[in-house]
Amino acid sequence: MITALVVLSLIVCMVLALVLFGQQDALLAAHHRIRAATPWLALVQLAAIAALWLAWPWLVDRLRTRWPEDARAALLAARHRICIGLLLVELVVVLGLPFNLL
Repeated sequence: MITALVVLSLIVCMVLALVLFGQQDALLAAHHRIRAATPWLALVQLAAIAALWLAWPWLVDRLRTRWPEDARAALLAARHRICIGLLLVELVVVLGLPFNLL
């Protein structure tokens, strides 16, 4: 959490420095590069969700000594719901799918 906060504050400081020193062209170029990389990054995130879905039983089995059996069964049963939820968040928030079609 602290690492994410530090990285975010560094990004904000860099953007403010670029704006204050009149380097809007650099910001525009970075924006175009990020926009061009968005489909590839979305594919990486979708692949990570697919890997989680495939590795879910193995990950739950690793919790055998720490969690009771009924909790493990509930986690195994929730596999599809959690991965579909992650997929929907990816499509709506990251790709903005229904809103980009308008």
